This record gives sequence, C-alpha cells and structure tokens, in this order.
Amino acid sequence: MLKWNAAVEAYKAGNIGGAIREFEEIADSAKICCNIGLLYLEQRNLSKAMEYMTEAVETDEYLAVGFFMRSVICYYNGDYDGCVADAAMALDRLRANNFIDYKQLGLEFKLHRCEVIFNRALGYDAMGRIPEADRDMTEASSLKAEDYHSIIDSTNFNGVPFQVPTGIMYLPPASSKYKYEMPKSRNVTPGRAPAPPPARAPAPAPAPAPTPAFSRS
Repeated sequence: MLKWNAAVEAYKAGNIGGAIREFEEIADSAKICCNIGLLYLEQRNLSKAMEYMTEAVETDEYLAVGFFMRSVICYYNGDYDGCVADAAMALDRLRANNFIDYKQLGLEFKLHRCEVIFNRALGYDAMGRIPEADRDMTEASSLKAEDYHSIIDSTNFNGVPFQVPTGIMYLPPASSKYKYEMPKSRNVTPGRAPAPPPARAPAPAPAPAPTPAFSRS
C-alpha cells in the first residue's frame, strides 16, 4: 500500500507525473490501471489513457466504470463505434440497476445508467445514427436522478460526455486519510472537449405521443 499512498500524495501535491510513475510500479490490478488511465486522461494523453483503461477492463471484465470511461476516451478519439460499443458493455455490467455506487470500493463516484446512455447517444449522433441517438437521449432523460442530470435535456447533442470527475480515483482500502471534494458537475472534462460534430437535420417526427423532456429543438 505504500506505493498507492505515495501516488495519492503525489497527486494531492499537484505532481500528476509522479503519481503516474508510482502507480505504474504497482499496475497489477484493475483499480490501479483505472487510476492510471484517469490520470493520463487528465493529461490529455488519450493513447496512454486508452492503454491503461483497456488493461483495467481486461483485468476485471465486470468493471462497468472501466468500460464507461473507455467509452469516453473513444469519443474524444473520434472512435464513435468504440464509444457506442463500450457504453453498451457498461450498461450490460449495470444489469438491471440504475446506478452503481463505487464508494465502498474506494472510488468516490456513482455511475448512473442515464449517464452511460447519454454518452452512447452522443456517439450515435456523431455517427449520423439519428433515430438511435434520439431514442437514447429520450431514455436518458427519463432516468435522470441527480440535479446535474438536467444537462441531458439542454445539451442538444452539443455537450460533452459524462465521466469520472477530475481528481477522483480509487483510494487505498480502508483509508479515511485521503478525501477529495466532488466537483459540482459530473461531466467536467479534464481539458478542452473536441469540437462537436456538424449539426444534422432531425429525424422525421414520430406519431403523436406525450412530449418527452428531451428535445432537439
């Protein structure tokens, strides 16, 4: 645990590179690989972030948050097929649950189903698959659970993906020493988000039905 603690201390001191080096010396678990991926993403090093997040989900194939974050990385890379595929994998790991709270596992983060579906909608929209994007966005809107989820109804596909907030990582087991203040919005990005895809014409209007909260207008 000494290296893990040292990595957390390095990060708290603002030394992201030092934190990564400490973590890379003990990168033998899904949690540590996930941490390294998150830190590389904060540095905007998408290739290394993808490498370690892939290692995380290969080490633990049930790690929903790992697939969730790999979907985000795919989106930033312009790999929208990968974004959609990994979002589907995260949803599969959520099973019938609307969220997974990772706090007891050392990660101060609650993964909501609506956030995964929202991100998949962004991927579908970027691919030009408008019906699937609209379907997902409507479903995401119906599953909103937190105040910050209101962005789902206002994004009009020009938003950025939800993701684990900057500064959040897996902490050493049974540790109460290392605490972080949660950012106010869970779709805070580690850097400048990629330019949104060009606006597309909306799909033909469906048959009359109750108006959902989400709308492209």
